[in-house]
Amino acid sequence: MRSILHAFLVAVAMCVVCHGWAAAEHVVFNVSGSADESLCCDIACSRYPSTVVVWQEGNQGSIVTRSRIGTSWQEPIELGGGCDPVLAWGQVGFALAYIRGQSIVVRTGNGFAWSDSAVFVGDSPLRPDIWVSKSNTADEIYVVWDDNGNEIWFARRTGGVWQAPQAIEVTEMFSDFPTPRVRPRPGPGGIAPRVYYLDYFRIKYCDWTGTTWTEPVAIPCLYSLGTDFDVAEDPLLRHRVLSLLPQPS
Repeated sequence: MRSILHAFLVAVAMCVVCHGWAAAEHVVFNVSGSADESLCCDIACSRYPSTVVVWQEGNQGSIVTRSRIGTSWQEPIELGGGCDPVLAWGQVGFALAYIRGQSIVVRTGNGFAWSDSAVFVGDSPLRPDIWVSKSNTADEIYVVWDDNGNEIWFARRTGGVWQAPQAIEVTEMFSDFPTPRVRPRPGPGGIAPRVYYLDYFRIKYCDWTGTTWTEPVAIPCLYSLGTDFDVAEDPLLRHRVLSLLPQPS
């Protein structure tokens, strides 16, 4: 009887300990603290105990960031009007891209202070994406967006200097918004960008050769429904593509 009771008490103790572990792994924070509607949030973490979040405040659009340094949340920072923010972290610190009117705005910073913005004027820019080099020897930022739903534009910063944005030539019309994604790959002379996009439910990509973009290449047997797809890279820069549509048998 004593052995059964001992086993029961051990089991109860383990449940309490395990519950404590689980509780410690999941902590919920309210970072906006606003009565307005918060939209289009994104989050990025550095190698150090630093987390930055960004969101669009209200339907009219105001970009707000907030950082958590160690265990303390800093005060929110309002960056003015804008929508559809995206955030990334790398060698330059945190980088943020968003739409303001007819322009793409890009800022860099440490999460509680942001640089003056780089602005790329478009016609009707949509859906930006951003990637920052994590190499200790590279200062590179890639930004890509679609304009008017029928053009793809790309801008790159190297050595602290932005190159002139350029259109990526594609050979077909889009059936929906192309929703471009930019990711790094091994290329000529080091790391080079690859831009994925959606064209008639097929996912395609173009590679930067150092002087120009390659012709679009379709990923065999990989389709996507609407604008629902995404891409991530592993530490060896091999890409993983996620698409939301049953694949052909």
